[in-house]
Amino acid sequence: MSWNLAGEQIEKAMQDGVFSNLRGEGKPFNFTDENSVPEEWRLAYRIMKDNDITPEWIGLKKEIEDAIQQAREKLNRAYRLYHADEKRLADASGTGGVLKRLEVKQFWRAAQNVFRKEVEEINRKIQIFNLKVPASSLTRDLLKAEREIARLEG
Repeated sequence: MSWNLAGEQIEKAMQDGVFSNLRGEGKPFNFTDENSVPEEWRLAYRIMKDNDITPEWIGLKKEIEDAIQQAREKLNRAYRLYHADEKRLADASGTGGVLKRLEVKQFWRAAQNVFRKEVEEINRKIQIFNLKVPASSLTRDLLKAEREIARLEG
């Protein structure tokens, strides 16, 4: 069935009044489906929603996602600088060239160490998050610094 045919049939049904006198006609549609919320939690969820309060675990999830993005961006920037400098210095010879290449490698190792420390902090937050989420299906895997670094270097 084409979308035009379906649209035409809906339009004709509207003109014929098939949708008239339905329960709730003229009232705004209520998009808050509380069927997935256990009965004993509905009042609490409604109060939180009405007062623009989010559960702590949702705020923590956002904080974790932001921290992961920032850490990855910093690591990516450092790798791009390292890679560009390494290419530029590939043919550099003599003591000066060797020292510069060592300096560039040291910069990349330092950036990796900073990233590892950031991942440790992020993983602490993930562990707290995993304890606070209301369902095990919402838990997050820990971030693996070495996998992230290998992905860049690969």
